[in-house]
Amino acid sequence: GALEFSSELGPYGSYVVQPSEADCTGCGQCADICPDGAITLS
Repeated sequence: GALEFSSELGPYGSYVVQPSEADCTGCGQCADICPDGAITLS
């Protein structure tokens, strides 16, 4: 749930840090550090 996420201020503004990769279904499905190093906003 959203309470599991922590809000952080990043180079692209506010994003969420995914605490567990298992909670994310893939790049673009949550704010995650993608394999190419880009930050995806949810």
